[in-house]
Amino acid sequence: MMEEETFDLDPATDSGPHRILIVDDTPQNLTLLEAILGEAGYELIPAVNGKEAISLAESESPDLILLDIRMPEMDGFEACERLKASPTTADIPVIFLTAYAGDEEHVIRGFELGTADYVTKPFHHRELLARVRTHLELGELRKDLEKKAAEGKAELERTHFELQFAYDQQQQLVEGLNRFVPSEFLELLGHHSVIAVDLGEHIEMDIAVLFSDIRGFTPLSERLGTPSRVFSFINHYLTHVGPAIHENNGYVDKYYGDGVMAVFTGGALDGIRAGIAMQEAVKAFNVSIRAEFGFDPIRIGIGVHLGSAMLGTIGYEQRMDGTVISDAVNVSSRLEELTKHYGANIIVSEPMLHDLPNRKAFTTRVLGKAQVKGKSEPIRIYEVLDGSSPESIQRKATSLSKFEEGLEHFYARKFPEASVQFNQVLANDPDDKAARMYFQRSAQYMVQPPPIEWDGVEVFTVK
Repeated sequence: MMEEETFDLDPATDSGPHRILIVDDTPQNLTLLEAILGEAGYELIPAVNGKEAISLAESESPDLILLDIRMPEMDGFEACERLKASPTTADIPVIFLTAYAGDEEHVIRGFELGTADYVTKPFHHRELLARVRTHLELGELRKDLEKKAAEGKAELERTHFELQFAYDQQQQLVEGLNRFVPSEFLELLGHHSVIAVDLGEHIEMDIAVLFSDIRGFTPLSERLGTPSRVFSFINHYLTHVGPAIHENNGYVDKYYGDGVMAVFTGGALDGIRAGIAMQEAVKAFNVSIRAEFGFDPIRIGIGVHLGSAMLGTIGYEQRMDGTVISDAVNVSSRLEELTKHYGANIIVSEPMLHDLPNRKAFTTRVLGKAQVKGKSEPIRIYEVLDGSSPESIQRKATSLSKFEEGLEHFYARKFPEASVQFNQVLANDPDDKAARMYFQRSAQYMVQPPPIEWDGVEVFTVK
């Protein structure tokens, strides 16, 4: 059987005897209260009016207040109302001392003000002690419950803090890992955290793959001198061009030193926009590197191709990585290499233009058909003029029809006519590297015609 919990009614507590504030303007009543309660072992604090009672209650913090109703200056009702209105004294139980025995109106008013009980005059020794002890007991119970509640709250707060700390630590870990595995890649696999990804998970879809590279980075790194300056330069560069990828719905799949491979699951439009934005970002970067490194402006080449790809995780349990496996990756890297041969900033494949909702949204020109290393079939490639300097765009746009007419003659083996057209393009723009290459090829074939099986496809063995 469970033992019934009991509370000690003895005036003595661990911190000493209970302290009672007794308030009465009649000296005889104070003397009587002191005799009864003092003999019971309580520590007494006397007061003769309501104002004094409030002051002593705030400074002495008694365990109980016995408060007379009828007093000059401030009666018991007003004193009780002020005691209950103050946060310092509101929880101290108050017992009214009243000579209005049987007056329900006074009793009800007292309870409405927050009194705990009342005792009528003249005092009955046993009744007074019983009421005092009962309310002190209830006060101890309340304090004990409040203490336990506070301890429980503190324990709950500690638990909450520990859980929050653990959660924050996990989030920091996840965020740290997600800096190395793009969140877009995780979402494609149906996860929000790299921790949940299993080895071998994959998805197949059509994507645009972008490759970019800094022209002549090897001699540039030699001029930089120390590895720390090389890393500073690369990170400064990536800080400029990286946002152009994310702002156009792509994510960086790999960094290759000064090279970047980015993926666009939304298709060709995002890939081309990102390439143009990267070229614009390089212009801003060129201004800053003069101030920080004192170097001449840099150029980057960008190749973008659209194709089917497998996105997934490879490796082994202790070291796996997210990657893209696709022929599109190989093609886009080759297209980036071709930018050097054609003097272009951005080269895209024909599937990219077919995927565009509006091809006229960009200024492009066909560069011809090329067969790159690793591909058995030639692909038609295009130069995106947007992102170049306004002067360059204007010159190439002005001679666009002559360039394309020259290509038609070239593939039709009409090399003299092709030579004329490309020469006119060069007259307008001597820096047009693609036009110069076709002009030289046409002149060469006029002297030494190509084999009969020649189909006009330029074979490049770029690495």
